[in-house]
Amino acid sequence: MLTALARVITRWSGQPAALIQLEGHGREDLFDSVDLSRSVGWFTSLFPVRLEAAGELSSAIKSVKEQLRAVPGKGIGYGLLRYLGTPEARATLSNLAAPRITFNYLGQFDRQFNESALFVPATQGSGQAQDPDAPLANWLTVEGQVYGGELALQWGFSGEMFEVATVQRLADDYAAELTALIAHCCATPAGRSRPRTFRWRA
Repeated sequence: MLTALARVITRWSGQPAALIQLEGHGREDLFDSVDLSRSVGWFTSLFPVRLEAAGELSSAIKSVKEQLRAVPGKGIGYGLLRYLGTPEARATLSNLAAPRITFNYLGQFDRQFNESALFVPATQGSGQAQDPDAPLANWLTVEGQVYGGELALQWGFSGEMFEVATVQRLADDYAAELTALIAHCCATPAGRSRPRTFRWRA
């Protein structure tokens, strides 16, 4: 998903790389000494990544995977350094370019809500998540999840900053790029990738 997003954003911006803010939920198995089994919710982490995904699809996927693997501790320490680090570290990080696109993949909800689950997500809409006048978390946000075998993506943006048609074109380009990447992975010989098939929902 990040390979597709980076390819779409770099084509749109004309830049060689895409600067994206990734949102994590802090439940990765990073430390043997930390037990989160008695806690509820998640521990959000935000960190920037600069992704290059040009070239053939196979090389782009490998490149993005390598770039993500190179992030220390899956980015969990960025906020500590940015806001609680030494004065030098805080100054250095605050002077870096800020990502204006946030990507948040919530995961596969199918694994959490099976037939034996006590609660399942409601089919009805929950209304607006925040006041319409509240400041946006970023200029552009892409949030995705898999539920019921479908990958659903929501694009958030300011109507005063972007035209609806512009974001719709980005979303359409992303759908096409993601479809091409899925087809490529499904066509890759066994042992070289682990393709998963999802029903696409616009």
